[in-house]
Amino acid sequence: MRRQFWKEYGTKLFALFIILMMITVVYPVLITHAKNPSQLSAYDDDWNDISQFANDINQEGDGKHEIKTIVSRPAIINKIAEVEKNSTDPTINSNETILVIIGVERMYSEYDSRAIYDFVKSGGKVIIADDSGYGNSAFYGDMGSLDIGIQLRTNIVQEGCQPTTSSTLVGGIADSLGFAGNSPKCKPARLYDSNHWNEAIHPKNNSIVIIDAEIDRMGFNGQLMMSSPGALSIKSGSAEGLAWSSQQGFVDLNQDNEGGNGESTHRDNESYGIEVIAETSVGSGKVIFISDTSIFTNQYYNQLDNQEFILSMIEYLSDGEKQTIIFDESRHIQSDLISLIYVQLFGVLGYVSS
Repeated sequence: MRRQFWKEYGTKLFALFIILMMITVVYPVLITHAKNPSQLSAYDDDWNDISQFANDINQEGDGKHEIKTIVSRPAIINKIAEVEKNSTDPTINSNETILVIIGVERMYSEYDSRAIYDFVKSGGKVIIADDSGYGNSAFYGDMGSLDIGIQLRTNIVQEGCQPTTSSTLVGGIADSLGFAGNSPKCKPARLYDSNHWNEAIHPKNNSIVIIDAEIDRMGFNGQLMMSSPGALSIKSGSAEGLAWSSQQGFVDLNQDNEGGNGESTHRDNESYGIEVIAETSVGSGKVIFISDTSIFTNQYYNQLDNQEFILSMIEYLSDGEKQTIIFDESRHIQSDLISLIYVQLFGVLGYVSS
């Protein structure tokens, strides 16, 4: 009797046991991690995530904007636009959309860089913040045609990142292709600044940089607390600085944690130092580049006037109107197997989700 029972139901019971194990043990763990990238996620509440900022602008929280997320790659924006070009109710209207990129832990491909550039050119707005990753890859490629005139200042000791002084045709071509210090693979150099060190507002930690910022176009006048920020390089054209370090700092190009020749933020005949926030126009759109991610994180969001600045920036880019704000989570290093499999399987077909 027992033998017949196991013969008839044994396989089914074993399958049921496996299913129960998946539901009660494995699945919850995987799903929990799948929703929680390692850091800088708009959907997690750890100290190094950005959920407080996201909640302040989300119409389902304390804000007025519709929040969406890119989980595959930015090129999906162009794909959706192509499919919906004749739609009367498009998912993404560039003129009413802000793309938010906080932390670039994985490089953008030239294909994605072109998609971001085209999005801005058609009227979209981009906020990009990076201080230790591959932020320069967001606008890079096509022999320099995607250059927006703003870059993170990079270190000069990483292999392939040493600057050149060549003025030859070959040297010029190498520079335009991203070699000899201009490659997006080159990690940013860190900014040190002792501004306000002797005042109570400074925590006496040399990773902290306090920025005095007065940005009239945003109606903002206050102080920002940044942690281990980078610094920006501004080229000619429409790019312009919005906030600067003091002249008491240095950009650690050679990564020795000390100021040296060519690293000082001092500028003759100026009252400010090196750019940390800059803006440029591309076509009918705008890009704001910030050389620090920490001001958006839950740990620093409410420090000094960080929150006021960030919300003022959103109001400025949105003209005070309801917009679609898309968080690009695709450049974060995922902490779980499911997210990696998802990106690899779906690629550009990965959707923009709300």
